[in-house]
Amino acid sequence: MSSLAQTLSHKTQSELSDLSLLASQGAAIAVAISVDESLDALPKKTLITILYDLHQKFEQIEQRLDAI
Repeated sequence: MSSLAQTLSHKTQSELSDLSLLASQGAAIAVAISVDESLDALPKKTLITILYDLHQKFEQIEQRLDAI
């Protein structure tokens, strides 16, 4: 039972780390969106790709958390 608890604790810590990274990436995008010059310098295709990638990562993390 202790091994299972340790495994779940490690998985939970890993998921929290992933969520923290995702939040940091989201904050970075929010800063870019709030600065008009940054948006002008960043091609729309690149921004859409970044947002799609973040969405995919969020869904993966959500699925992992649901599995715990």
